[in-house]
Amino acid sequence: MTASNVKKNEEQNPEPLQVNLEQTQSKSESVKEALSPTKSKAGKKKSKKKEVTKTVELSDEQKARLRVCESAIRKGSKAFFAMCEAFQTIRKEELWKESHKSFPAYVKEKWHMDASKVSHYIKAAGVITDLKDCEKKPTNEGQCRVLGRLSTSDERREVWTKVLESEEKPTGRLIQKVAQEAGLLSKPDVEAEAPQKERNVLADIASTVNALAFVSENVGQIEPVDVDLLRQYVSQCRLQLDQIEQAISLKSPERAIAA
Repeated sequence: MTASNVKKNEEQNPEPLQVNLEQTQSKSESVKEALSPTKSKAGKKKSKKKEVTKTVELSDEQKARLRVCESAIRKGSKAFFAMCEAFQTIRKEELWKESHKSFPAYVKEKWHMDASKVSHYIKAAGVITDLKDCEKKPTNEGQCRVLGRLSTSDERREVWTKVLESEEKPTGRLIQKVAQEAGLLSKPDVEAEAPQKERNVLADIASTVNALAFVSENVGQIEPVDVDLLRQYVSQCRLQLDQIEQAISLKSPERAIAA
């Protein structure tokens, strides 16, 4: 084929060349997008981050109240009522809004607690407030849970006063017994708690060991601000382990033989 024929053929059929160019351009654009996905992903991440961090700024007074409340929470069971009241204040005044999107998210991320557990603490604060005139007040959530089943603050004061007058250890079981004897709690409440007696001690301790192993492996993830709280939990664990050790020594075969 002569050069003139080739030129003539190209002039008559320009479309295939144009289509090829368009396909080449689209392919090159696809390649560019494939090679640089970070830009689009980064854009998505930024938009997501903005949605999560959309919070309400607290006033200086609210920030000060939040600091006081969180300081009380860090003391844990050593100041039970103060801790319960602190959670109550944070939820009621919405002091969590500057750092978290909801109260459940705040207690889970900040204190590693379930919202349901904290809800019991908040209810306990109301129960203890009803007993503000009593010399001694409940010191744990179990006591408050039983007292919280009573209908009125007068009933709570009546039962708690009788419990203190008994000079026995004021356990939740004793509170329930006194309330039943006074006709303020019905028997089904006792039956509802009966399955708890069937808990397997060895299964519970095995579960606890696994939980402690998990904590040991992931303790590096704890925020610096929560270190003091973690130390308190560790101290409480040691205390419980010492009590278990003493109980085991009383049941040991050697001691039984000696007796």
